[in-house]
Parts: sequence; C-alpha cells; structure tokens
Amino acid sequence: MRTGAPVALVVRSFAEQQRADHLAARVARARRLPGKLSIPLALLVLPGFVLMVMGPAVLVIAERMVRPLIGL
Repeated sequence: MRTGAPVALVVRSFAEQQRADHLAARVARARRLPGKLSIPLALLVLPGFVLMVMGPAVLVIAERMVRPLIGL
C-alpha cells in the first residue's frame, strides 16, 4: 500500500527518540553508580587507608608497651 507520505521525517523522528531514550538510560545508570561504588569503597579502600594512617601509631604504641616487658 502506497500513501506517498515522506518516510525520511518518520525515520528521523524515530532515530531521535531512540537516541533520547538511550541517553536517558545512560544517565539513569550513571546516577546509580555512586551507590554501587560505596560498597567496594567501604570494604576495600577504607580499611587500607585506616591501616596506612593508624598503622605507624599502633606500632609505636606496641613497641612502647613491649619494650619494658623484654627488659630493653
């Protein structure tokens, strides 16, 4: 069946709508990313940072506590 209607406008409109939908989906995924990254941050990075910052102080305190016990 031929109507003679131009197809280019319909195809262009469809393509623009698809691009807009794809962009909206990517933006939605990007907005959820900080929540998903908080778990690895809390479980992996934060303990290493605490160990790096507090480790030397803990070693000095342990040395000061053990030194009198071994007679140095």
